[in-house]
Amino acid sequence: MQAFEHCLFGKGFVTKYVTNPFHHFIERIKNAKKISIITIFFICVLTSWVIQHQAALYEVPVIEIEKVRIKEDHQLITGRLMNTNQKGESIYLSVPYQKNQIETANIKARQMYLVQMHGDEWQLVAKKNDGWLFFFTSIFIGAMLLIGGKHGLFALGSLIINIVLLLLLLLIFTKIEGISLLNISILFVVIGMIISILALDGWNRSSIIKISAAVTSVFLAFFICLLTMNLWKDQGLRYEELNYLTRPYRSVFLSSVLIGTAGGTLDTVITVIATLEELTKRQPEITAKQLWLSGRQVGRDVIGSMTNILLFVYISGSVPSLLLYLGNQWSFKETIEQHLSLEFLRVIAGSLGIVLSIPISVLFFLTVRRLKR
Repeated sequence: MQAFEHCLFGKGFVTKYVTNPFHHFIERIKNAKKISIITIFFICVLTSWVIQHQAALYEVPVIEIEKVRIKEDHQLITGRLMNTNQKGESIYLSVPYQKNQIETANIKARQMYLVQMHGDEWQLVAKKNDGWLFFFTSIFIGAMLLIGGKHGLFALGSLIINIVLLLLLLLIFTKIEGISLLNISILFVVIGMIISILALDGWNRSSIIKISAAVTSVFLAFFICLLTMNLWKDQGLRYEELNYLTRPYRSVFLSSVLIGTAGGTLDTVITVIATLEELTKRQPEITAKQLWLSGRQVGRDVIGSMTNILLFVYISGSVPSLLLYLGNQWSFKETIEQHLSLEFLRVIAGSLGIVLSIPISVLFFLTVRRLKR
């Protein structure tokens, strides 16, 4: 940005360009911001590398794989201890070798593993990935703050609070006998949605509308799902994939359905109501019919993408099991029934919540708008 200064010189005018000092100040801030982002990124990369390759903070022994040799159905491993009073010593292990890696991963040189002594033999415990975990967590937090700004910071805070809240409620459930897991899930869903909305909007009329619409939509969809399951007596649902649980299968499954339904529904409610608020702000005289049609159109655009997102999220976790069973000569029909019956119901319940949230959100918004007038 440059200013023009005209000076009288002889019989004519001479135009001089005068640089605006404020423009230089802004440019310096922008350049400093870019340099800071690049510097922080390289610091994260360096820190991740250091964390991944250090073992001093671990109490359990950590080894770096030096050599792996395949002999028949075993992997013969040579590793060097990275910590403890035996640091620097070489140890030797043997783990099963499977080409398809169903039960045991193929070990490679330069990888790091936690190990333990079992009797007279060393055994692998887990692969050391804390450095990579730190790197991806840093990238996630950085992206949230860089792109979202203040809203990203609040969203990150609400995410952390919801995670802590869920862990706390699950801890209470495991420590106290007689508490219903479904009641714990209901409490978490209500508090979690309130925290998520308040973190974005604060306490105002808009947040009250969103909370009311989201809670109503989620529990209406869940009630319809529960009523249908009771009428059909859970026919077609295969709870075998939950057979490792010591708690009643049905309550665990219903809790997962409720929490999953809340996610997609909350996103749709926020999208629809935010759009209606923007329309009202730009066109204060817009009619209720026009708002209804606009909200419905926005909802139609959201339904397809959100439903497919739910499908992808739920089905992705079952892909390894599907491949395993199909690869072991299970029939396609039996495999799908065994592993996808519960996932399909989760998708249907979540999609129902998304569909119901559209008219409910518009009705809540129009009702409050009429009362306000």
